Amino acid sequence: MHTRETEIMNHRSTSGTSASLRHRARFGFLALAVLLAWLVPTAAIADEYDGPDEIPIESDDGDAADLDSDADSKPAAVDYDEEPPFIAFSPLQLSIAPSNAQILPANVPIRGVAVNAIYGIQHDVMGFDVGLFNEVEKSLVGASVGVVNITRGDAAGIQAGMGNAAEGGLKGAQLGAVNFSEKEMIGTQLGAGNTAEKLTGAQIGIFNYSEDLKGFQLGLLNFNSGGPIFFMPLFNFGR
Repeated sequence: MHTRETEIMNHRSTSGTSASLRHRARFGFLALAVLLAWLVPTAAIADEYDGPDEIPIESDDGDAADLDSDADSKPAAVDYDEEPPFIAFSPLQLSIAPSNAQILPANVPIRGVAVNAIYGIQHDVMGFDVGLFNEVEKSLVGASVGVVNITRGDAAGIQAGMGNAAEGGLKGAQLGAVNFSEKEMIGTQLGAGNTAEKLTGAQIGIFNYSEDLKGFQLGLLNFNSGGPIFFMPLFNFGR
């Protein structure tokens, strides 16, 4: 009797485990199907999209004119150097290398996560830009995390990596071995070497340099070319 009850309990336990594994497998296949359903059409559209070759306008006599034939007829308000994105935005970008090894063109705004296996270039990221080498050309709102992080436009958030460069200004923080900020930065640089053209905040590291500092520097060597004292060890301050 006892043996029979044990066999029944073992059977129920095995059945429950098998059912759980089946449910997990179904969920995994469903998640994979959803991901492929999004990635495959998007990649196909991106591959086929070449952007507008020419933009016709109405001339004075009512005939269509080709803007490519007359560069002077281009209105200044239109950016003719960049093609408009074929979709409004994407929650995901996958990149191995710029241009030909990205699922989406660089000009598609990312509202979520951009994953760069080796090197990725995006124009506009609101969320996370993650990978080995990350570059954002126009606007970053969020975090860029990798070995090297570069923003060339306005940035608000965090850059974290071995090397961080904000060429268009940054409101937030740079955390890395080497940090560089061009134009104006509001926030904190924390690393072995920190350089900022104009900084409102703090630099903490071994070597700190700023041309215009409103805040303080904490480190072994501190240089502030626009401050009351150009050089001080351990601690320096600005206006």
